[in-house]
Amino acid sequence: MNLFRGLLYAFAVPWVLIVLRGGKHGALNYALLVALGLALMWVLRRRTPGWLRSAPARVADVICFNAIVALLVIELGLRAWIALGEPPAWLSSTPDTVRYRLAPSRAYFGTTPNSGGFYDEEWSPRAAPGVRRVAVLGDSYTVGMVPFADNYVTIADEALGPSIELLNLGIVHTAVPEHVQVLRSEALRLAPELVVLGFYIGNDIHEDWATGPFSEDGSKALHALRVLALVSRSSEPYQQVFTMETMIREEPDGTRTELPLMTEAKHVDREWKHLDALFRDPPHHRTRAAWRDTERAIRLFVQTCRDENLPVVATIAPDEIQVVPALFERVLREKGATPHEFDLEYPNRRLAALFAELGVPVLDFLPALREAESSAPTYHLRAVHWNRHGNAAVAAVLAPWLASQLEAIAPR
Repeated sequence: MNLFRGLLYAFAVPWVLIVLRGGKHGALNYALLVALGLALMWVLRRRTPGWLRSAPARVADVICFNAIVALLVIELGLRAWIALGEPPAWLSSTPDTVRYRLAPSRAYFGTTPNSGGFYDEEWSPRAAPGVRRVAVLGDSYTVGMVPFADNYVTIADEALGPSIELLNLGIVHTAVPEHVQVLRSEALRLAPELVVLGFYIGNDIHEDWATGPFSEDGSKALHALRVLALVSRSSEPYQQVFTMETMIREEPDGTRTELPLMTEAKHVDREWKHLDALFRDPPHHRTRAAWRDTERAIRLFVQTCRDENLPVVATIAPDEIQVVPALFERVLREKGATPHEFDLEYPNRRLAALFAELGVPVLDFLPALREAESSAPTYHLRAVHWNRHGNAAVAAVLAPWLASQLEAIAPR
């Protein structure tokens, strides 16, 4: 076997396999496959089987060699574009930040998202003179499941006045690792003076199942093919996941009726999974690795901001079961559990301690939501997201807190 071809196969083929397969321990698996490939190359160079010299084998070799070279050339070209140029945002994103982003061509709760697929108005590349810009990153809680005017980021933006501009960069179904990518590829381009990391207790604590050294960037060539496949099916890469019709019914008298997104049994099962996995001190064995990976991602997010000399703060969105006593009691009753088995504030304390260690100011929405819940429901009916009342309660504490954070930062 030709030495150059053998080395190319030994190092490139395992990389393709790891990227395609995904999963944990990508670096270890890659090293083992490369070692196996080098050993196989050594054996074949000492004694090449006759069938490898046949015409079909030579044709297959030429095809595979050229395919791998083409893939590597495309990969290097795309990475150079990302490093030196202004590529489209989807090229620097994970599939989730593409698949679950709002579609700019379709209304979401009656409002058309901006051209970036975010639930906000169109943004200029730079803030207007005298305006201080704040980038708010998060998941579906930041996107919101309410009309645009009722979203907590929108309400807080209005309360802060024209001298402060909040940019809603939330994307459904994302967590801190994806927020790092959105920060790098999109938020930094908008030149904010402050970044807000929105953290949701319910599903932002999870293991990173990506592929070791391939986890942050993966294969840009294969990612581009995935996006092209999405575009071929829907004519655009961004695909919203909710519509207003599934959430709210407009009544003839002008009022709105909340419609549940899940059955009562599914709602209870979902909250039980959260309760059983997250609200234990010490943490459940199933979540120890999740906490480790989540805390690592938070550190990376904070460090990315500081590498850009960009102040960062954080907010904590609680799980519904922490806010609604009746839901907590119902889940315990139906699952045969007792209250003393759980610590409903454990995740919040642990996150607060981490942010304190990192020197990151943090605002926990739990007290405000509990207070608001005493007068009216803060969560949409069996949809695990804040309704209008919940968004208003969060915005009421967020706006003055952000104003105080900006006061401590010298304008750029």
